Amino acid sequence: MGMQAKRKNIKEFCKRNRFYIVLFLAVSVIAAFFPVAGDDLGWATSDGLALFKTGFKDYNGRYLGNLAALLLTRVPYLLPLIKAAVLTAIIYCMQLFVPHRNQRFLYLSAFLVLVPGPLFIQSIVWTAGFSNYTLPLPMMMVCVYCLFFKERRQGIKEAAILLLLLIFGTAGQLFMEPFTIFNLIMALFAVVYFAFRRKQANVRAIVFLVACIIGAGIMFSNGAYAHIARGEDTYQSITSQSHTLWSMLTNGIFGLTHTLSKYFLMACFPALILIIVLCFMILKRNKSFSSARKKGFFALLGCMLASGVLFAILYLVTKSVEKASIALFFLLVSLLLICVLTVGSIDSRALKKRALIYLALIALLCAPLCFVSPIGSRCFSAVHILLILFAGTLLNEIETNPTLHKSGSAAKPRRLQALLAAVMIFNLLCYSFVCFANMHKISSIREQTQAGITAVEIEHTPLKFFVYAIDAEYKEKKFMRRFCEYYKLPENITITYR
Repeated sequence: MGMQAKRKNIKEFCKRNRFYIVLFLAVSVIAAFFPVAGDDLGWATSDGLALFKTGFKDYNGRYLGNLAALLLTRVPYLLPLIKAAVLTAIIYCMQLFVPHRNQRFLYLSAFLVLVPGPLFIQSIVWTAGFSNYTLPLPMMMVCVYCLFFKERRQGIKEAAILLLLLIFGTAGQLFMEPFTIFNLIMALFAVVYFAFRRKQANVRAIVFLVACIIGAGIMFSNGAYAHIARGEDTYQSITSQSHTLWSMLTNGIFGLTHTLSKYFLMACFPALILIIVLCFMILKRNKSFSSARKKGFFALLGCMLASGVLFAILYLVTKSVEKASIALFFLLVSLLLICVLTVGSIDSRALKKRALIYLALIALLCAPLCFVSPIGSRCFSAVHILLILFAGTLLNEIETNPTLHKSGSAAKPRRLQALLAAVMIFNLLCYSFVCFANMHKISSIREQTQAGITAVEIEHTPLKFFVYAIDAEYKEKKFMRRFCEYYKLPENITITYR
């Protein structure tokens, strides 16, 4: 009976969680074809060990991110399982934020996380980016959930939540500087928010703030940040190095337009399109929407389209994304106002509160990125998750509001299942092709070196834009040295492309 009961429990568990099990297995297979590229070579070779032996002194304070990159690049057979487990955990955590769970949001969230693009390439495929930008996301999501959405417990359960906030709050500070700053600002925001809302101190927010201060202290005690503050670092810098408040503000505004236009839209484009569609659905179906609001919505939508056309014209004339980015800034402002207008029309007070919290957290996450350099699409991994959660809130309003929900009007789960399956198959085909092409490239180099050729000629990796910097290792001597060490090739060779 005991054995039968265990089998029954396992069967029920598998049935209840079959989506996550299938997702984990599918992502594991896809991730097995992700090739080593860029900084992965450094972490996987003697350069990574050299940094570890010095305790990352004067390198950076991303101690847990550095250790993760060092370890993950050395376990190639376990790495696909780890990436699949983290992505599955992220998608599972997103369901905790949705009060009225449904399959549509489950499939949509998985689709938006796995859709190929700059964010997927830089924060999931690229192991160094995964270690710093994706690995801390489940911890950050748990902290946000416990702070703003999980009800207060009593006794040992509440003590466990406080301990979790203390551990995750400290550990989450040791991955990436923008996340560190965001966690600090979010903790302060939470303390002030609950002080005004409940007229009393919130213990969870205070514990999380203490944890964030401890973690930030550990990170920024690294000597690298003194060099950055003095402008001595050739890679990382603070964009507002001016001495006057006005120049700092003007530089910050320029950084805002450049940063959000060039990277935010690239990273979060699919989620933003979904948000616009959901806002339009709410506007169209809400009978209580005043004509003034509808006119305002369409005016803002027109501003978005006009800004997009203006950007295209400016880019064609100037040939510079930076000079044309002011147009995309107005596009994002119009989109933000559309979101605020839509949130104002949400009938459910609980959903409206959630949506406003997501918008506030997105603003807090984007703000530090306007004043640091360099950045990339990978820096918006957490913003992307919050945008998906915001879209989930709008979808909840459509699904639960009787005046908005129409039977059979929303996309059927089977169609979304097919869409998710198509994305997975596409990723599998593309990355298996890149992987085998990269293996052929290495074999070609070995054959030429064994024949005594030191000036090796090879082709560029096909579909190389699906992997971050897969052919960049040949641009500097250190990348060449790492490449030869990792693949056990002679160090005296030179590689050129046909």
